[in-house]
Amino acid sequence: MITIYHAADLHLGLKFSKKSDAVRRQLIQDRFDALKNIIDAANIDRAQFLVIAGDLFDSVQVGVQETINPTANLLGTFQGEAVLVLPGNHDFYEANQGNEATLTLWTRFNRAAASHPKIHVFTEPSVLSYEIGDKKINFFPGLCTSKHSPQHAIGWISEVVKDNTALNIGVAHGNVDGYGLDSEGRYFNMTEADLSATGLDFTLLGHIHVPYPTQTTVISKPLFFMPGTTAQSAMGRKGKGTYWKIQCDGKSFHRAELKVSSEVEHIDWSNKVVNSTADVNQLLSDIAGLDQNKSLLRLRVSGRLTSDELVVFRTNILALRDNFIELDFTDSIILNIDEAFINANYHQNSLGFKLLDKLNREDPDGLALQLAYDLIRQH
Repeated sequence: MITIYHAADLHLGLKFSKKSDAVRRQLIQDRFDALKNIIDAANIDRAQFLVIAGDLFDSVQVGVQETINPTANLLGTFQGEAVLVLPGNHDFYEANQGNEATLTLWTRFNRAAASHPKIHVFTEPSVLSYEIGDKKINFFPGLCTSKHSPQHAIGWISEVVKDNTALNIGVAHGNVDGYGLDSEGRYFNMTEADLSATGLDFTLLGHIHVPYPTQTTVISKPLFFMPGTTAQSAMGRKGKGTYWKIQCDGKSFHRAELKVSSEVEHIDWSNKVVNSTADVNQLLSDIAGLDQNKSLLRLRVSGRLTSDELVVFRTNILALRDNFIELDFTDSIILNIDEAFINANYHQNSLGFKLLDKLNREDPDGLALQLAYDLIRQH
């Protein structure tokens, strides 16, 4: 059985510059931990190949000591046949011009990986072949040589005569029409027809940060696989970090399983509404159900509460800050100006009492009551 671990879009070297120092350090480490989790699992499974389908690094400018060296050393712990690394659009391949002062990313990486001969970086569109026992596996790379391109990089593959007794696998990076967003056609866009025209058994893709197929267990061979990202990096990106474990019996596809590489989630709750104690309790219950020490939560809350309810709500939320990697909370809750509030805060003979009491009796849920309260408070 041939076992391939397929990951992409690790974006090692991502700076998280808008985060606090503590959060930034944790998120940077999480990306390395995700890669380690994949390699550890691959070694336990005795996988033959670890394929990185683009964007191992976040840019071509990542540092040697803090990013390139530890990445090469980590990949070097893979115990299988080979680690195959495809340059993506963030870490695109460019040939070195011989100037030591301006070494390209992949020249620096290959120097760091020199003591790890199992690591292979795709630098040209040519077939890379391996034999595992009596099984032959051919890899066909479609590497990126720029950050943007209106053309995909897999066109050459359809022209190559295939060994139909071998397992023929594509490795490419870019958008797939209908699966990701590329309205301007800048991200090596491919269609399903383009992928089918390669004549390969299947293609391992990167770039789109959402897994495909959508099932976590696949028993029918798809045209392509997308592993998602190994660690989520932005609010609104649902789910955890993922990768594929793919197994083939020679040329025959056996099964694939979507695995979790990072438990950290970026959760965006920007439209929560609370209008009662019951709503508050439900929201607090929902928050309690999160894996808080592995979550970054953006929480935006609107609604209308009494002054007592609002104090209790804000106190309870703020008490949770240390439970999360990050809790970014703001609210636009307005006070519920009801009879109890008016009686508690205004003397019955005051102008404020008379105005608010009258408006509350006429239209307790109206905008005029809130505006009147805001004007009185300002003066």
